Amino acid sequence: MKGHLSIFTYPGRSYGTAKPRPIEGRELRAAQTSILLNCDEITPYIDIYILKLREQDPRISDADIDQMLDTNFVEWFELYARNPSNNVTNIFVKALAEGPNRTTQSYPMYFVNGYKFHTIGHGTGRATMNSGVCIKGSNYSENASDYYGQLIEILELEYPGYPFKKAVLFKCDWFDPSRHGTRRHPNYNLVEVNQSRRFNRYEPFILAMQACQVYYVPYPSLRRAQTDWKAVCKIKARAVVEMPELSKKTSSMPELAFQDNEMNLHQIEVVEDNDLGLLNDPNGGDIGSDVGDDEFESEDEIEHVLESESEDEDDDEDFADL
Repeated sequence: MKGHLSIFTYPGRSYGTAKPRPIEGRELRAAQTSILLNCDEITPYIDIYILKLREQDPRISDADIDQMLDTNFVEWFELYARNPSNNVTNIFVKALAEGPNRTTQSYPMYFVNGYKFHTIGHGTGRATMNSGVCIKGSNYSENASDYYGQLIEILELEYPGYPFKKAVLFKCDWFDPSRHGTRRHPNYNLVEVNQSRRFNRYEPFILAMQACQVYYVPYPSLRRAQTDWKAVCKIKARAVVEMPELSKKTSSMPELAFQDNEMNLHQIEVVEDNDLGLLNDPNGGDIGSDVGDDEFESEDEIEHVLESESEDEDDDEDFADL
């Protein structure tokens, strides 16, 4: 449908028994903020909001802008979309501004981006770990870093009105993204997280479409300094094949097979010839055709047969006279 938003059409599939539960207060605000700030179609309105903040305070810092986006953008955008003078006519954008229903559906599993995600509760006691989550930092400021965490809950939010509009969020428990909770090995580019430290801000939600999957491996060491740290291993998405880049010097094959658009027709002339020629014999003689040998007898043989028949008739006449 024209005007549909990317967060409502992104491919993904929930699995398992859905359990309805309410969402309100602080949790609802965090969910709305995550959806609005990560929807591509809302980016122009975010730019308008930031421009107004800079007009009010030209010296406002990027960190302060991040804080204002987290705390005030939801209410500002709702009022902005309701104002007829702002000419917000897209029904899907207006639905986002009004917010979702206050009852959500909670699922234990979700398939997206080539990954199969489990919540921690659903994966307890299983041999595989599918609850590790990674997302690229998307703050307005330049101090954005990757976030690593564990999937707590999968929520499906529905917006009122027709057509049906649903967005899926992952509620996560994030590890501390600072250098005290996340570190990268300088030589091996290996990421490690401290499982005893957590993110100090309440930003639990991400869009399911943003998630990448990881799992955490403990160190085989009894040293106290290493017991709280786990290595992060990124998982390759299914149905994704990494192909080496072809060199520019390598001649590439044509994309389409060569084929003439025109087809030439050649007429075949058939010549009837009833005369059968003689075949050449390798020994120097001629080989006659086997076809119709009985019909092509010599004249001498024919005369000899006629004479024999005449003599037989004379003998029959003499025998009758006796």
